[in-house]
Amino acid sequence: MAGLIVSSLAFALMQTLVIPALPVLQRDLHTSTQWITWTVTIYLLTGSLATPIIGRMGDQYGEVKMMLVALVSFLIGSLGCFVSWNVASLIVFRGLQAVGAAVFPLAYAIIRDEFPEDKWSVTMGTVSSTLGGGGLGIVTAGLVVDNLNWRWLFVVSAAIGLVALILVLRFIPESPVRNPARPDVPGAVFLSGGLIALLVALTEGGPQGWTSPFVLGLFAAAMAFMISWAVAETKVPQPMVDLRMLTRRPVLFTNLTALLSGFSLYATWVLLPSFFQLPSGLPPQLQHLAA
Repeated sequence: MAGLIVSSLAFALMQTLVIPALPVLQRDLHTSTQWITWTVTIYLLTGSLATPIIGRMGDQYGEVKMMLVALVSFLIGSLGCFVSWNVASLIVFRGLQAVGAAVFPLAYAIIRDEFPEDKWSVTMGTVSSTLGGGGLGIVTAGLVVDNLNWRWLFVVSAAIGLVALILVLRFIPESPVRNPARPDVPGAVFLSGGLIALLVALTEGGPQGWTSPFVLGLFAAAMAFMISWAVAETKVPQPMVDLRMLTRRPVLFTNLTALLSGFSLYATWVLLPSFFQLPSGLPPQLQHLAA
């Protein structure tokens, strides 16, 4: 249980750990606001792609084996972020770090295989609660940035990732349960394309303009990919994501609740740190308005 919790916490912390440090990162790496925000966007984007794909691979090749892949990627990404030399390298390593998002579906699968059925809801709820570690990440980041160099943020993440890796290797047995289904390649391609187009459109809507041809084209591409993905998932015997299951009332409303909760959490995590730092970061002619 400790291995699953620490593994999940490692990813959850890094969702927000860099947010308070974005102005410092922008200054030290000599880049623009638009580019530095990609250190957050790429983490969410890669995590969104890794979760269903690696989670599905866990059913085929072993949950513990794929969890080790996710944690090693997280650890390498953390170390790469520590030594990053410009914003491009930081973005790339943040993307590698975000492969750790796959620990969540893998942890749920391990609980299903290793824990008694009457303990499933409690243990899954405990693992899910680590997502609230994003709030802890903001507090930790503030302390680190105020007293140390921003690179120490990634020392923290690497240390947690290493502890999680050791716990998984030492204590979590590999499940003998396997699903020999063929990989759902069309589903993975269409879902990846749809998520990439959608998240890039949402990220670039402000700088480029919401009615710009580029952004509108991305939204159109996202819709086309997602429709193609939905059609493809109904054609394969064992899809990566079972859409029929998602239409069931308990699953549907659980996902809607999680979606709305996610919007609320990220709005809080992103907006409040900037709000509390006002008037810092504002042009001199506007600072008196926030004093």
